[in-house]
Order: sequence, then structure tokens, then C-alpha cells
Amino acid sequence: GIPEPVDGELVAFADHDAVLVPLTAFDGRCCRLGQGEGFYDRALASLPSGAGVPRPAAIGVAYSFQQVDRVPQDRWDVPLDAVATDAGIVIADGGLLA
Repeated sequence: GIPEPVDGELVAFADHDAVLVPLTAFDGRCCRLGQGEGFYDRALASLPSGAGVPRPAAIGVAYSFQQVDRVPQDRWDVPLDAVATDAGIVIADGGLLA
């Protein structure tokens, strides 16, 4: 039920410095539990990677109560670089920036 533009120019993820990613739950490794469709995992996996290749930061947006001990992860799941919460920013395996 989220309204989408009817017309418009598509913009590639790689054209941005950061991509904000919704989630249902996340853990301290910045692994996320989404809605189960795999859209963001496929999109993030398609981004260029490697030395010298700019890649937008994948940042989850959540409330701190959505953090759990561990999110189950499959081989196709792409961890986020960080998660921004009401309590601060969780950096993958780096703790919390308040």
C-alpha cells in the first residue's frame, strides 16, 4: 500500500552515497531481517564492489528495540554497513555511536 510515482526516471543505487534500507529486525553484525522478498538483498548484491570502486553505504533505519541477539542469515543475505536508530548508530561489529 505504499504509493509509487507513475512516471519518472529510474535512479541507480550506485549513483548515491547512501541507501536507506527498511528492516523488521537487526543484530550487532548489522544483518537485517526484512519482509522476506529479497528485494534489498538482490539490489545491494548487484552493486559494484572491490578496491577503488565507490559503493553507497547501506544504512538500515530502525528503532533500538528492533535489535535482537542474532538474525538468521542465508548465503544470499547482504549485511548492512550500519543501522541508524533512535539510540544512536550501530556500526557492523563496531558497537554503538551515540
